[in-house]
Amino acid sequence: MGLTKRESDMLARAVSRGYVLDRSQDGVPFSFSISPTVTMGVDTSVFNDLTKGVRGGIERADFRSNLNGIIIFPRILNPEIKEAKSLSVFKRSDAAYYVGRPIRYEQWQSANARERLALANENVLDSVSAIPVRHLPESDRKLLLSIVRGVITASGSGLEF
Repeated sequence: MGLTKRESDMLARAVSRGYVLDRSQDGVPFSFSISPTVTMGVDTSVFNDLTKGVRGGIERADFRSNLNGIIIFPRILNPEIKEAKSLSVFKRSDAAYYVGRPIRYEQWQSANARERLALANENVLDSVSAIPVRHLPESDRKLLLSIVRGVITASGSGLEF
C-alpha cells in the first residue's frame, strides 16, 4: 500500500517530533494490523502481542489474498464520552479492508488479563469474519482465521509468540 504525498509528509513530521514508527509491514505482500480506538485510561497492551503473533503466522504461512491488508480497530470507548459503533470500510485505492468492532468499555475495564485476552481474541475473530466474501474469499478467510486461532491457542497456554 503506497502512501500519498500528504501521508508521507504527516509521517515525516511525526518522526521529526520524535515518534518511532513501526515499519515492519512495509513491503510485505499482506499487511495485518490491530489498532485499538480507545478513550483515555484503557490498557491495550494485549493487542500488541496478538498483532505480532498473527503477523508471524501470516509470514510463516506465506499468506496471500486479493486484499493487500486488513486493519482491525477494536473500539473500547467510555460511553459517557463516545458510543462505540461498528465500522466496515473497503479502501479501494489500497485494496485494504478496515474493520472496527466494539468491546464493552465496562467489561474491558473490569476484566483481568486472561479475560482481556479472551475479549481481544473474540474481537479479532469477529472482525475477520465480518469482511465480505467479495473482498476476502472464503478460502483466504479460513486460512486467516486458522492463523488467528493458532495464535490464540498459543497465547492461552501462556506461550510467547
